Amino acid sequence: MDSGSTLSEYFKKIILEFISSLKETVFLEDERKGELFMVSFFFERMDPFSLATYGIDYILPRQKEILARDDSFFINNPSIFRGIPSDRIEYYSQYWSENKICEENKTIIWEYMDTILEILKQFKLLSCDK
Repeated sequence: MDSGSTLSEYFKKIILEFISSLKETVFLEDERKGELFMVSFFFERMDPFSLATYGIDYILPRQKEILARDDSFFINNPSIFRGIPSDRIEYYSQYWSENKICEENKTIIWEYMDTILEILKQFKLLSCDK
């Protein structure tokens, strides 16, 4: 197994942990947990390499927003909600914009995004070396 495969599998693992963390700390209502279960199912079935490539295309270009802790990353970026029906994307964007997430949970979310960024940067470097 090469480093790119290992990183893409680790990326997928982190994404699934992130979704699980959201179910346990932020979106506690049964309906939200159900939606996040479906998102987890979507990502579990996704090929790790394709998922990492998606991250390079849609998350990595917005790293300045992530590093600056710019809320618009979550509010105006529907591509990060892949796997969620479009009518629910607005709900999650509003949830963030209306400050329904406490600062402690926002910090945890940003820390996940930092980890995701680092994995994607490494994956991109390894992909370019081939």
